[in-house]
Amino acid sequence: MSSADGAGAIAFKGLGMMLSASKQGMAALSGGLNKVRKQYATKHEADVIAELKKKGVRPSEILFQALQKLDYLSLAGYKHEVILASQQTAKRLLDVEKSTVPLEMVLVLAGSMSDEALRFGDFQKSSILQGLQEYVNMSRMGKDHYDRDSMVHEFYYAILLCTEELGGDWQQFEALCKEAVRRVVTMGGAEDVHQDMQHKSAKAMFTFASAIKIAAQQEEQRRNKSLRDAEALIAREQEKRARALASQSSNQLPSTNQQPTITN
Repeated sequence: MSSADGAGAIAFKGLGMMLSASKQGMAALSGGLNKVRKQYATKHEADVIAELKKKGVRPSEILFQALQKLDYLSLAGYKHEVILASQQTAKRLLDVEKSTVPLEMVLVLAGSMSDEALRFGDFQKSSILQGLQEYVNMSRMGKDHYDRDSMVHEFYYAILLCTEELGGDWQQFEALCKEAVRRVVTMGGAEDVHQDMQHKSAKAMFTFASAIKIAAQQEEQRRNKSLRDAEALIAREQEKRARALASQSSNQLPSTNQQPTITN
């Protein structure tokens, strides 16, 4: 069998698996935002987490399986779905009213995955990054939107469970993300993986990570701007209050030009 036939067979098998699968100073500010986000966690999310934990599958394995499905989509030629699923995952992870995954961990995930993918090819010179920013409003919707939603669901909860299991340790999380990408690209360390297939798989992983990275960096900039605007507003109010107090104090002082009263 040729490498092309092998790639097609693996892609077809993987696509079948996907279609049959069941249908996820800033330290103080960061902590505050995370606390606020956690208040939005719904009973539905708690139920999903409990159900996943009941299955006894490690969060890192759930993440690997979700990435593997994304890779199968790419190998099968559904590149538009890879991009859309990646962007929808980014949107879900960064939803301030629904996501309980800290922004810092989303940035770690995106950075570590893209770095690991770049070990297998230089994708930064390709049109991926520009295409990701222009793709949302121009691409056609996939035929089976339900499967994309299912994939986003799996990614979200896999990432959430991984961050919870590691207790927010970003270095361990970084290593976990890199290992997941490496397993997908090398197909679990198989010796007969064709280099061209590795390159395609790494490109899919880079696309996924870049979509999340772009969105996360934009969200970080938005939050930083909100913080700066709030600090500037507080400074203006404090300055206004100081001027008012100074004016009030000067009005209460006796006038130096007042003429003394002469009595007979």
